[in-house]
Amino acid sequence: MTQEKTPQNNRTIPKPLFWKNALLLAGGIAIVLLFCGVLAYRHPSDYGFPACPFHTVTGLYCPGCGSLRATHFLLNGCFLHSIRCNPLVSLMSPLIIFSATRWFCTAFLQIRVPFPYQNAIYWTILVVIILFFIARNLPFEFLEILRPPTRADAAENILFC
Repeated sequence: MTQEKTPQNNRTIPKPLFWKNALLLAGGIAIVLLFCGVLAYRHPSDYGFPACPFHTVTGLYCPGCGSLRATHFLLNGCFLHSIRCNPLVSLMSPLIIFSATRWFCTAFLQIRVPFPYQNAIYWTILVVIILFFIARNLPFEFLEILRPPTRADAAENILFC
């Protein structure tokens, strides 16, 4: 098996493994682009997606409830509607894109993109997600803004750009 040396730390990566990873990456990118294209074109309620299983069983909103609608609005440039559906998706999308780009540069281009305080940032995000989960399920009226809009809101065209 032929191996090539990376310039940074003289690690060897088998060539077949590189091509397998490259094909997996290309397939993953194609799936994400297809998903985003369909989601940008049509509202998630048009597809009849099933309700969140966690919400259906427990009656509580998980941190991901409303994320499909939030992604739809974000892809269509309706940032405020996206925040209304799920603030986490809207506000964390730049970090998700940065992390994916950083991983790609490290894995395929052997370029180290610095990310200071990476562990602290990821632990902080985990704490924010847990606090968001708790806050959006508390029965206070002023926390209603954290819950995803109901179907009645959508029926009144409140959330359509």
